[in-house]
Amino acid sequence: MRFKRRNLLLIFAIFMVIVIFLTPSDRHRPEGEHVTHRRDSDRFHDLVRHDRSLEDQSQPGLQTYPWQRCEVKTRIVLAKNHKVGGDTVKNVINVFGYRKNLTFLLPKPFKSSIAYPRNMTSKNLMPLSNKGKADIWVYHTIFDSQKFHSMFSSNAVYITILREPLSQLKSVWNYYKLSKKFNISEEGTDGIAKFLDNPGKYDMACGHGARYPFCFTRNSVAVDLGFSMQENMNTPSLEDQVQRQHVSKAFVRQIKQQFSLVMIMEHFDESLVLLKREMCWTLKDILYYVANTRSYTWRQDDLPKLQKEQHKRWSYVDYALYEYFNTSLWNKIGQADNDFNGELGFFRHVNAKMKKHCNDLLRGEACSVFGSVLKINESRWSPGFDIGREDCELVKRTVQCHFALQAERAIRAVGEHQHINPSKYQGSRHRNNDFMEAVKPYCVYCNPQISYCSMFDYLTHFYRDGLIQETKYSMLRQKFFPYSQQNCGIKKTILYPND
Repeated sequence: MRFKRRNLLLIFAIFMVIVIFLTPSDRHRPEGEHVTHRRDSDRFHDLVRHDRSLEDQSQPGLQTYPWQRCEVKTRIVLAKNHKVGGDTVKNVINVFGYRKNLTFLLPKPFKSSIAYPRNMTSKNLMPLSNKGKADIWVYHTIFDSQKFHSMFSSNAVYITILREPLSQLKSVWNYYKLSKKFNISEEGTDGIAKFLDNPGKYDMACGHGARYPFCFTRNSVAVDLGFSMQENMNTPSLEDQVQRQHVSKAFVRQIKQQFSLVMIMEHFDESLVLLKREMCWTLKDILYYVANTRSYTWRQDDLPKLQKEQHKRWSYVDYALYEYFNTSLWNKIGQADNDFNGELGFFRHVNAKMKKHCNDLLRGEACSVFGSVLKINESRWSPGFDIGREDCELVKRTVQCHFALQAERAIRAVGEHQHINPSKYQGSRHRNNDFMEAVKPYCVYCNPQISYCSMFDYLTHFYRDGLIQETKYSMLRQKFFPYSQQNCGIKKTILYPND
């Protein structure tokens, strides 16, 4: 009996060892398998409310975030309107397209607005390799839905951006110096007020040359988006409110059908987060510096109530667009899941830290306060990523430099780079002719006398595209940018959503 009991105890002990050995544990989990620990979500708790659809899953090991389930979109058309913050959106798309080596449809160098108003012809555009379809458009032209659908794949995403109409008029007035053009002695808002006392008198006398056949004072955003110039000139009487509403509502419906996202300049960060979600991009893809902003002393000055009401009647289609799509934007935000406000807060936090980090590095420092690399941790909204010196150069790159490097890639893709005479292209005189001589063999649209980009931009571009080998790249970098190879003694900083 004792022997049997010992045997039973031995068998039971062996069985328990086998059970314990076969039970899975995190320490035996295959490398790279996604595991969700409670302490990860605790990091988010101080800043944001959790999405219950993610928390309540009974098997946390199988949990996935929206960015892990969606498919990245790479084809996008920006209908670029005048004086609405479009260059900043353009640069966000420029950076994304450059990193992914996507195909831009480009105006011929270096006339970025040559396709405006309705000049999207082979005469004015750079050729595409293998006569294929482009991935991206970000330049000025009057939007023609049929034209674009014939030139882009059916899965391209169409976006645009609007601005509060009176604010947009102020920007137009300052940029195009309309007081002088209209022979109005008053400047700033006083000049605008005088214009709005009798806008028809001045507008008919205005012109911006062959490519700008009308003033940007009346429904200019609507005209950029395809509202008929002739209809804009022959608009119904300012007193005919019923007719004005009929015309404007019809055009709003048209834009609603044609665009997946209409961004709003006054809510730029919210618009970018919506763009990120629409395109299934990462937080890194929407980091930005404001591009081509201009300040003027009377920017915040108000106009008399009478003139503001006159402007609403004068530019009524633009007001209808803005009011509808501003409301639409907030409706989208209200319906968004996965804690939109938490993502917005984290994005703003990361973008501010990116600027602080990059400003230090781009001044020639070996380190910022975050080290040589700022690391952003994975979150419920985006995979993790690093921000190093080359990322900083890319995000800070000017629209002119993006155009130049897009053109470099485009002309090489069609094999016509050897037929280009760079001396015909005008740019700013470069400060370092020795550097330009060193990269001249690789540069299509530049010679030792002119430049569209910083020297570092040129060098990293030619290296990234395989034109300069690593040995020569390191030698040129050490010679012209020794600061970029200094050692940084600060350990990299990792940002979490509640930092």
